[in-house]
Amino acid sequence: MLYRRPIGSLLLALKKPQLRAFHQALEDFDATQAVVLSQAMNQIRGSQFALAHGCARTQPKLDAFPICDYEDLRPWIERFAGGDAGALFGPDSGITPRRCRFVSTSGTTGLPKLIPVTPASFAAQAASWQAWGLSAFEAHRDAAFWDVLPISSPAQGSMSGLATWAMQSPSFKTLYAVPDQAQKITPFELKLKALLRLTVGNPNIGMLMTANPSTLLMLVHQLDAHGFDLVRDLRQGSFFAGDPAQLGVAALGRRDAAAAKRLDRILTQRGRLTPMDVWPRLKLVAMWLGGTLSHYSEALRPTLGHVPWRDHGLVASEGRFTVPLGDGSPDGVLDPRVAYYEFLPVESANRDPGDNRSNEGSQTRQLIPGKDLIPGQSYHLVVTTLGGLIRYDMHDIIECRGHFGGRLGTAPIVRFLRKSSQFANITGEKLSAFQVAEALTQLGNARDGRPGCDDTIKTSHFMTLAPNRDGYPPHYVLYAESTRQVRSEWESVARALDERLSGLNCEYQDKRASGRLGAVQIAFLRPGSLEQLRTRHLDRAPGATAEQFKQPVLWNDLTSPLRDMAFEV
Repeated sequence: MLYRRPIGSLLLALKKPQLRAFHQALEDFDATQAVVLSQAMNQIRGSQFALAHGCARTQPKLDAFPICDYEDLRPWIERFAGGDAGALFGPDSGITPRRCRFVSTSGTTGLPKLIPVTPASFAAQAASWQAWGLSAFEAHRDAAFWDVLPISSPAQGSMSGLATWAMQSPSFKTLYAVPDQAQKITPFELKLKALLRLTVGNPNIGMLMTANPSTLLMLVHQLDAHGFDLVRDLRQGSFFAGDPAQLGVAALGRRDAAAAKRLDRILTQRGRLTPMDVWPRLKLVAMWLGGTLSHYSEALRPTLGHVPWRDHGLVASEGRFTVPLGDGSPDGVLDPRVAYYEFLPVESANRDPGDNRSNEGSQTRQLIPGKDLIPGQSYHLVVTTLGGLIRYDMHDIIECRGHFGGRLGTAPIVRFLRKSSQFANITGEKLSAFQVAEALTQLGNARDGRPGCDDTIKTSHFMTLAPNRDGYPPHYVLYAESTRQVRSEWESVARALDERLSGLNCEYQDKRASGRLGAVQIAFLRPGSLEQLRTRHLDRAPGATAEQFKQPVLWNDLTSPLRDMAFEV
């Protein structure tokens, strides 16, 4: 694999102009935004959608459009996808359903969303992904040109598939350590076992890349559980979890006696394998770090904490919006080439933008452009994209963390906090998923958490909090799928979590102090509960992929899935 280093260095040098163009767009944020807005408006000029909002066949003005969500746009998108080109885009745009790709993802109403990806939006997002990759490799040249292990869906109907397989440059994809067919293996657990079998003998993996940190956590658990099986497979040319011929991946039967000997020596000494045992050249891990997934990334620290982590940025089916430029943080700079951004200050909205259409006009008047974001303030994110989404409410809450280069007028740097609907409320405490994730992260940190809690939390594959309104006082229940179900230890975690939530939420603290809210209780989940939830999500969301599933850290209610999976409630 050493031959790749000079070739890779040449490729990185050749792509320097792309990185410079990205930085220039960040410097000229306002001007770039104006160009994107004009392009988005040009695309819908003369469309039935624009005419329905009172726009003549001349250039539409953004002020003619209210804040909307997917359900408002669904009729227009479905008509366009069904072949009515003029439903969403104008006759002069040249955009037709045949020229578009469509990304399918789960929707808020239970019906899947179908997001158009026009040629312009595809090009802008591909450029943004390449800016992310070039920025990461500029910072980590020692990782850039070893093999990359991506864990993603290759389906073209998912944003994960587009981002990993269609939007990446061919030169980057030559670094992928596994064949495309391996990413198509189902179920998800079998796919992870196959990816391990394909790479456990490859010491030249330099980068792990996936969206969800829990995927890597599952990969680490599989490696720990099946180390002896994998070494035997390397020696014999077998695959402990299936038939390579039936799975369509011939490489699963490849022998590697030298790798088997090396890893067998480690197993004999330690009794287990870790990622650094099998991938000693690992230099970079790419995954989401923020929002409600922070707890799961923290759980990876014992095995991958010494390797730099790079967040993917704020990425959704609707587009790729931020590019993190540093390690270990979900903070990313808004890419002004992808969408036109507007923001509604959280304190200005009595409710989430999508929750009350009666105050739509006042909320629209309160929208501010990206250049006016104030560091430390939180906002609802509203985007106008090159894919036909006009003043589209992402239902995302972000926080401004500064500006590119530290100068006003350049691109804002933002952090995704949570989805605007991720709240639970028993008696006025308005607990957010972000607060729960933050509390669990703190407890899982040996330096910040209560002594002993971090060790107990590390035994958990999955934790989630749900309200229990039965009895008095009502309270929250922490459900844990753990390899160590020692009640006294987990009760200590529940007490510590209760204290942390009180520290993060003054209303929660007030309700606890008044006795209107009881202490957090503990309940154990049956083994395989997380995988059961993942399967349930995929069954109910046609077109969704395993990578799109985000483990809930907070439930609005004690739903039947949790009751069914719990040993006790």
